[in-house]
Amino acid sequence: LLEVSRGCGQGCRFCAAGFIYRPPRRFSWSSLLETLEELEEGVKVGIIGLEFLGFSKIQDLIHRLLARGHPVSFSSLRVDALKAELKELFETTYTITMALEAGSERLRRVLNKRLSQETILATAQELASWKISKLKLYFMFGLPLETWDDLQALPKLVREIKRLSRKKITVSLSPFVPKPWTPFQWVAFEPLKSLREKAAYLQKELRSLGVKVSLESLREAQKQALIARGDQGLKDLLVRLAQGESLSRTLRELKLEPYLKARPKEEGLPWEVVDPGIKKSFLWEEWERAQRGQTSPPCFEIKACRRCGACLKFRWDSYA
Repeated sequence: LLEVSRGCGQGCRFCAAGFIYRPPRRFSWSSLLETLEELEEGVKVGIIGLEFLGFSKIQDLIHRLLARGHPVSFSSLRVDALKAELKELFETTYTITMALEAGSERLRRVLNKRLSQETILATAQELASWKISKLKLYFMFGLPLETWDDLQALPKLVREIKRLSRKKITVSLSPFVPKPWTPFQWVAFEPLKSLREKAAYLQKELRSLGVKVSLESLREAQKQALIARGDQGLKDLLVRLAQGESLSRTLRELKLEPYLKARPKEEGLPWEVVDPGIKKSFLWEEWERAQRGQTSPPCFEIKACRRCGACLKFRWDSYA
C-alpha cells in the first residue's frame, strides 16, 4: 500500500479522518519516488489516500508503476475526479469503488458531499467504455435529517448507474455512526428497530435490480457508536470484557441510551479532553449549515486560513 496523501479537504460532515487530519497534506514527489525504488519486482501496489486524485503528479506516478510492471489498484475514488483522461490509468484495474454516501442530492448537501445527480450519471456513462468489470458503490443509511424520500432515491440512483455504466454492481450499505470531532458529533445513533426497517427495504429494492448487496452488521455499528461516543463510564464494560465476559451479555446489562442519544450544544463532550486543533464553534456552525441544507467550500492547504483552527496549531515547520 502506497499512501500518497494524508487527510482530506472536502469537508464531508460525517468523516472523522477529514477533520482530525486537517490540514490535508500530500507526500512530496521525491519521497514517493524513493518509495518506488524499494518495491519488489511485479508486486501489486494499492494507491491510498482520501482524495489523491487531486494530486497533480498522480498520473505520472501511476505511469511509472505500470511501466515497472506493477499492477495498480485504488482506494475509494471521488466520482467527480474520474475523467476521460484518466482512463488509461485503470487498464489493470477490475473494480472501481465510489463512495456516493446518499441516494438523493438533498441529503448529499446535508453531508456536504458536493456531488450533483448530473455528475454521478455522467461519470457512470463515461465508465461504460472503461475496461473495469465491476463498480462498488458505498452508501450509508440512518443519516442525520434523512427521510424516506432520500432512501427511495438510493435504489433509483443505483438503477441508473447500472444502466449507464453497463457494469456489474455491488452496493455496500453501512449504518451511520456519529463520530467525535465532526459536525455530526451531536447527532443520535438511530435505534436498531428503525435501522432494520430501512436495511430490509434497501436490500429488497436493490436485489430486485440484480445488484449484489453487502450490509454491515447493525449490532457492530451500534458497538462502534458506543465506543466512539463513550466516556469513563465504560470502564466497567472494558474490565468485564477483559475478564472474559460475553460482549452481548455485557451490552444487554449496560444502559446504552446516554451514549447513543443526541447531545445538546451546551453539554460537555467526553472526547474534548483531546484537542485535534478543530474549533468546536466551527463544527457547530457546520451542523447548523447541514440543517439548512447548505454546503461549505473545501479546505485547502492554506497556512493563513483561520476558519476551523487547524492551520493555526499545525506545525508547518516540521511538515516542510
